[in-house]
Amino acid sequence: MKGVLFVLYIGFSCSCFAQEKGYELGYVVTISNDTIKGLIKNRNSKIVFEDIKFKKDQKSKVETFTPRQLKSYKRLEAEYYSKRIDLDDGTGFKNHYFLEQKIKGDYLCYYEFDILLGTGNNAYYGILEKPAEKSNVVWTQGVWSQSDFRKKVSSYLKDELALSEKISNGTYKTKDIEEIVREYNELKSMNNSKTN
Repeated sequence: MKGVLFVLYIGFSCSCFAQEKGYELGYVVTISNDTIKGLIKNRNSKIVFEDIKFKKDQKSKVETFTPRQLKSYKRLEAEYYSKRIDLDDGTGFKNHYFLEQKIKGDYLCYYEFDILLGTGNNAYYGILEKPAEKSNVVWTQGVWSQSDFRKKVSSYLKDELALSEKISNGTYKTKDIEEIVREYNELKSMNNSKTN
C-alpha cells in the first residue's frame, strides 16, 4: 500500500511540475498601459504569434492573452510587441502578432518572428519599423531572400539615400541588419540635431 501511495505521489508531483514547465519571470503591458509582473509562457518555444499564458504567481489562475489584448510583454530578457503585419508572400497571414524586438532604436527598430506552416515547416520573417510613422516593411528570411530584402528595405529607407544605396547595391545584406539599424538611427539623430 505504501508503495502504491508513493507512486501516486511521484506521479502527482511530476504532473504539477509539468504544468509549470515553460513559465518564466516577466511582465505584460496592457492596452491601458498597466504593467503587471508575473510568470509568462510562450505558446511554444519558437513560434510566438498567437497567444501567451500568464499568471501573477505560481498559485494564480492562468490567463491567456492575444496580441490584440496587450501592447507588449517581456519574458526573461526577450521583449515582444503587438504589431499588425500583412504578409504579401502568399501565406495570406494578415493579423496582429507578438514580434520579438531584436534591435531597439529611436527612429528604426528590428523585429523577427516565424510561422509554423501546415507542412511542419517554418517561414521566417524580418521586420523593420519606424516607430514615429507606425510603418513597417516585412521580408522573408533565408538564403533565397536577398533580392526581396534589397528591394523592400532599400525602398523603405530611401529617406537616407546613401544607406539605401548600400542596401540596393548589395554592400549591406540581411546579415548586416544590426549595422543597417545602427547607421539609420545615427543618421537620423545627426540630421535632427542639425535642425534643432
